[in-house]
Amino acid sequence: MNGQRRVVRTARGVYGRSVPLASPSKRRVRFEFGWTVSQRLRRLAILLVVAGVLAGAGIWLVSVRSVQVRAADQQDTITKDIWQHLNDGWWPANLVTLDEAALESAIREVHPVVKDLQFKRQWPSTLVVTAELKSPQLVWYSEVN
Repeated sequence: MNGQRRVVRTARGVYGRSVPLASPSKRRVRFEFGWTVSQRLRRLAILLVVAGVLAGAGIWLVSVRSVQVRAADQQDTITKDIWQHLNDGWWPANLVTLDEAALESAIREVHPVVKDLQFKRQWPSTLVVTAELKSPQLVWYSEVN
């Protein structure tokens, strides 16, 4: 090869690969625990039961079990009406989902003497309601002839 190019002619030109390459196969990684279907279902059932027990315990933990009303007058009737409103729904009243605006409007509708209501949550199960009552006033007008 004296520094010159040499061209070798073949009978037929090769335009591309003569043998297609195999594409690399994707291998799925599987974690085999050696569990049968019945063992998986049993473990799933146990997991669901444990989750249900924990959810029930959480609901019981934050449920309202005590209501303290601080008011100058009518504590018993306001307390009774608050309990009645809390027990109206199908879901037990709890401190997380307590709708203060609806409770306040229901109490004001029953007791027009209430001026202001303030709610305070005392964890884990007490609701403290401070009620400010309207002060009675008498206004007298007389005409002088």
